[in-house]
Amino acid sequence: RQWAGFYAKTPDSNPAIGKINYIEGFYIAAGFSGHGFMMAPGVGEAMAELIVKGKSHVPLDWEWYDPHRFERGELRSTAFQIG
Repeated sequence: RQWAGFYAKTPDSNPAIGKINYIEGFYIAAGFSGHGFMMAPGVGEAMAELIVKGKSHVPLDWEWYDPHRFERGELRSTAFQIG
């Protein structure tokens, strides 16, 4: 079997999850380096709550995955990265 498709990756190999401040009503959950399908249920639930309620009960470090970190030059580094 084979698979072909896009492999979305961010500059620091960590996903970008959260609200885009300068576009009204725009949220993003991208850059999972091929692991988006596995993470989709939890991230989808967290994002749905964030959009509807303004916060989520899912224990996610929103600041770590802040999509605006790249604009500030704050690339994240972890001991274990895939991608």
